[in-house]
Amino acid sequence: MKPTLLLAFTGLAVFPPVLRADPLLVAGDPVVAFDLDTPGNSNSDYPSDDSPVRALDGRLDTKYANGGKLNAGFIVTPAIPTAVQSFVITTAGDSAAADPASYQIAGTNDPITSTDNSLGSNENWTILAEGTFDTPLPTARKTVGTPVGFANGDVYKSYRILFPTVRTATTATLMHFSEIQFYPNADGTGAPVLAAGNPILAVQIPTLASSSPGAEAAPNVTDQSVSTKYLNFGKLNTGFIVTPSSGAKVIRSMKLSTANDAVERDPASYEIYGTNDEIVSEDHSAGDGESWTLVASGTLELPAQRLTEAPLVTFPNTTAYTSWRVVFPTVKNAGTANSMQLAELQFFTTEDASDEGVIVPGDPTIAVQIAKSLSSYRTNNEKPALAIDGNTATKYKNFAKRNSGFIVTPASGSSVAKSLVITTANDLPANDPTAYELYGTNSPITSVDNSRGDGENWTLISRGTLALPTTRQTAGPAVDFANTAGYTSYKLVAVTLRDPVASTALQLGEVKLFTAAGGAGTQVLSPVDAIIAIQKPTSASSSPGNEEVANVIDGSTSTKFLDFGKRNTGFIVTPAAGAKPITEIRISTANDAPDRDPTAYVLHGTNDPVLSPAHSEGSNENWTLVSKGALELPDDRFTESVVPISNPAAFTSWRLIFPSVKNVTAANSMQVSEVQFFTTGEEPILDPADPIVPVQLLTSESSSPAAEEVINAIDQDSSTKYLNFGRENSGIIVTPSAGPAAVTGFTLTTANDGAERDPVDWELCGTNDPILTGNHGEGNLENWTVVATGTLALPEDRLTAGEPVTFPNTTAYTSYRFRVISIKNPSVADSVQFADIQFEAGAAVPVDPSFQVSTFTVTGTSASLSWPATAGTSYTVQASTDLSLWSNKGTVVATGATASLTVPLTGDLSGKTKLWFRVVRN
Repeated sequence: MKPTLLLAFTGLAVFPPVLRADPLLVAGDPVVAFDLDTPGNSNSDYPSDDSPVRALDGRLDTKYANGGKLNAGFIVTPAIPTAVQSFVITTAGDSAAADPASYQIAGTNDPITSTDNSLGSNENWTILAEGTFDTPLPTARKTVGTPVGFANGDVYKSYRILFPTVRTATTATLMHFSEIQFYPNADGTGAPVLAAGNPILAVQIPTLASSSPGAEAAPNVTDQSVSTKYLNFGKLNTGFIVTPSSGAKVIRSMKLSTANDAVERDPASYEIYGTNDEIVSEDHSAGDGESWTLVASGTLELPAQRLTEAPLVTFPNTTAYTSWRVVFPTVKNAGTANSMQLAELQFFTTEDASDEGVIVPGDPTIAVQIAKSLSSYRTNNEKPALAIDGNTATKYKNFAKRNSGFIVTPASGSSVAKSLVITTANDLPANDPTAYELYGTNSPITSVDNSRGDGENWTLISRGTLALPTTRQTAGPAVDFANTAGYTSYKLVAVTLRDPVASTALQLGEVKLFTAAGGAGTQVLSPVDAIIAIQKPTSASSSPGNEEVANVIDGSTSTKFLDFGKRNTGFIVTPAAGAKPITEIRISTANDAPDRDPTAYVLHGTNDPVLSPAHSEGSNENWTLVSKGALELPDDRFTESVVPISNPAAFTSWRLIFPSVKNVTAANSMQVSEVQFFTTGEEPILDPADPIVPVQLLTSESSSPAAEEVINAIDQDSSTKYLNFGRENSGIIVTPSAGPAAVTGFTLTTANDGAERDPVDWELCGTNDPILTGNHGEGNLENWTVVATGTLALPEDRLTAGEPVTFPNTTAYTSYRFRVISIKNPSVADSVQFADIQFEAGAAVPVDPSFQVSTFTVTGTSASLSWPATAGTSYTVQASTDLSLWSNKGTVVATGATASLTVPLTGDLSGKTKLWFRVVRN
C-alpha cells in the first residue's frame, strides 16, 4: 500500500490526523448489511426485444418496456462519472397510457451489485430529485419530451431512475419509453452522459395492491352518507388514515355502516392506531410514513343487512391523537371477496357514542394497505381460543393454511411441557395438520393477532410428524418430546396439512399440552389463557406438474426440474444407498433457457429424519454445511459439469440449494436437468426411487432508508446512523482495509433517537473467506467463527458512546460479522439502529512519523498544504467528500526537503462544508 497522510476540514476549522494504535475500522471499508428474514421480490420483467439497453441505442423504432409498470426503471453506469442535472425522455411508438408520469432519480458511488430485474436496492442511493413531470410527456409517439432539470453538484458513478406512476395506470399493462439521455446542465444541454454500451439493468420496487375505483375512494367512508362507499381492491390489511379537523381527541368508540352489496367484502376485524406526527403517507401507500401507536384491535360482526349501522365498538383509551389509522386485517369471506368495502365510519370520544362524533365530511382521508401475515380466521366462531376451550364441537380455523398456528400464554404461569395431544375438527380431513413445530419463550408477548408471531425470542422445543385420525372430533395419539425447560408462552405451528391441494385452511378441534409424557400429568392450557393466531413466513417454491423435482434424479436429461421460486431453490434427497461421503456433484443443464441455470450452490447434510415437506423452507432438520461455491454451467444444453467436493462427509440426507441463476432478468425460474452425487471411486449415490422434495430457503428482510445505510456504521460520524428494519438478527459485515486483525473489543455509539431500537444482545464472528454476501443479504454465505457474545447496556443518552466492550481473542480474521440478537424494546421498535461502531485490535497501525502535514491553510476559495519530502519524488494530493471516493487534485515533484500544493475549492469541491485531503507518495 502506498504511504498516505490524511486530513479533513469543516468550514474554516482544520482537523489534523488523529493517530491511534488500536482502532480497526475506517470509513470506506467494504461493509454490507444483512438480516436472516425476507424482503419482497421485484416484479420487474421485460420482453427480450424491449430490454433496458434499448433506452440507450439511439433508435426511435425500439423501446424499453417493463412489465412491473409502477416504480419500474433502471440503473445505469455512464463511462465517465458526472454530476447529472437533467434528463430527457423520448416517447415510445405506441400506447401513450404507458408513458412515465413521475420520476425519482438517485445516485451512488458504490459498486453495482444489484442484479437485473431486482429491487435495485443493493447500493447506497442518494435521492437527487423526484416528482411529477412539470410538462407531461407528449402524447405524440416517438417524440422528444421537455428536459426535466434539478439541482445537483455531486458526481456519481451510477444513477438509478424510477418511474413511480404512468399516464393511465388503469389501462396500461407496463411502463415504456423509447430513449433517455442525461445531461450535466439543468436545461438539457451539455455533453450527453449516456451512450450505447453503458452497463444498464432493469429494476422495480414492488407496490401494494391497494387501489379504489374513482367513485369509491377513501373519503367516502367519512362523508356521512351511506349512499356512497369506500372500496379497496387490496382486500386484506386495507383501511384509511384520517386527520379530523377538530384536532387531537381521545376516542373511545366507533360506529361502522355496511355498504350496498357483497356481504363477503365486509371487514371482519379491525386495528386502530393513533399518531401526532404530520401525515406524510400518500394515498394507497403502506401508511407507514408516521410513528403509529396501537390503540385497539378486535373482531367485527357487521350485519348481513346492507346500508345498516353495526353495533357500537368500544375500547379503553386515554391518549389524544391528531390522526388515526384504521386497518381491516380480514374480510368476511376472503375466498370469494375481491375487495374490502365499507359505507361509513365515525369515531366518538365517549364509550356510549353520546357526543356528536369526531370526523366531519372533508377531513383529510387517504387509503392505505399495510404489509402483514396471511393469517386470518373468519369469525369469532373459528377464533384460536376455540382450540383450547375444552369443547370438541368447536374449532380453530386459519385460512393461511400451512405454517399457521397460534401463540398461547397459560394463565397458570411457567410450565415444562412434555407432550402434545391434538383433536381433529368436525369436518374436512384435508385441513388436518401432518407436521408441527412447538416453541417456547419467557419473553413478554408483543406479537399481535394474525401476525407472523416473531416479535419474541423463541426456542424450538420439538418438531415432528403427526398421525391424526381421519375420523372427526377424535383425539390423535400423544406426541412426546424431551424438554426440561419451563416457559411462560408457547407457539404451535402446523407446518404441513394432510392434503395441500384440497385443503382450504388449517383447522384444529382441540390442542392440549401436558407436563408428562403420554398425555399425562397436568394440563398446561385452559380456556382463559391469552391466545392469538399467527403464520410463519412461507416459501414461494412451486413447479409445473411435468417438471417436478423427481426429474432431477431420474437419469434422463430429456426431463428437468424447474422451480418458480427461482432464488435459493433446490431439493432435499435421502439416498437409499445410505450415509456416504460425497466427493463430487455432476449437474446437467436443461433443454432451454440458459438464463435459468444456477450460478452458485450450497450443499448441506443431515442425519436427522427428513420432516420438511415439498415446496417448504427445508428447515425442519439440523443441517451441517458441507460445501458451497460458484457454478459455471455452459450455455450448451443437455451438458454435464463436474463440481469437486473438497471436504467430504457422510450423511443420510442432503440439501442442495442454488442461491442464484444466470440472468434474473429473463429467468422466471431455476432449472436443471440432472444432478448426481458421487462417492469415493466414482460410485453414483442417487437413484430415481430415492425420496426427494423441492425446497426454497427464505431470504433476508434487511433494508435501510437511503440516508441511514450501513456505511454510516463505520463513518466515525455520530451525526449519521445505521438503521435496519430487519430488527433482530441484523447487523453488519465489514472487511477492514487494514487487513487481518485480531479484534479484542469494540465501542458502540447510540443514535440520535429511538432508544427502544438500541442493540442489547450481540454476537461477533470472524472469517477469512471472501465475502459473498451482498448488501442486505442473509450474511451466511461464508464460514463464520464465533469470536465473542454478550449483552450491552447502552446509555439512554443519545449520540453517546457506550462502555468499551473487551474480550480475549488471538485469531486474526479478514472480515467480521457483528449481529444484533435482540433490541431494547421490541414491542415498540420498528428497527435496530446505532450511530457508530469501532473495533479495537491488539496490533498497532504503523505510522511513518516523518511523513506528516507541515502546514495547512484555507484562504478564500483554495486550500494550501505542505509536507516533508524527498527531492525527485512525486506526490499526488487527493480530495474526498465521503472518505470513499477520492479524486486527484494535483501532482508535484519535490525539488527539495519540502513539497506543497494549492488546491482550488471549485467544481466538485465548491460549497462543501466538510472535505478530506490526503497526500500519496508515488
